[in-house]
Amino acid sequence: MKRLIASFAALAVVAGFAFAQEANTNPNVFIQDFTKGLGKWVVNKSTHTQDAEGLKITKAEQLGGIGIELHNKEKVDLSAYKSIDFAMVNGGDKPIEFTFKIKSGNPTSNPDARTDDKILTLKPGEHTISFRLEGGGIELKEVNYIRIWTAPSEDLKLTIKKASFTAK
Repeated sequence: MKRLIASFAALAVVAGFAFAQEANTNPNVFIQDFTKGLGKWVVNKSTHTQDAEGLKITKAEQLGGIGIELHNKEKVDLSAYKSIDFAMVNGGDKPIEFTFKIKSGNPTSNPDARTDDKILTLKPGEHTISFRLEGGGIELKEVNYIRIWTAPSEDLKLTIKKASFTAK
């Protein structure tokens, strides 16, 4: 009887490890604490540094900003969320405008994509700006691209601290 119990215990440990490994293979790569690094986020067409305060962008060209584009059919299920939220600090004296884009589906052949028409503005100071995830034919169970960018500027004082989500 002890051997049977020991066998079941060993099986439970192995099964638990297998489920834990599966759960860790597809994390939500869009969640990021920028005070600790960039994770899979990439900065494009911008002059930037990253430190303990966050991701600091000081200059942006046309379409300059941050984003993640997953490849090899990687997809993240964001169906439990209504928005992606960015904690940011505008250290300048002028508002900063942002545009948001999201894609889902097959990344190599006609993914569903939506670029928001409504530009969000970050006033000077520390704020959280949120972008709606649903709409425009986006399949929230198969998101593979999120990007935000600013209007071109030679004099940005933008610090991005964190990317997180608001549940539905």
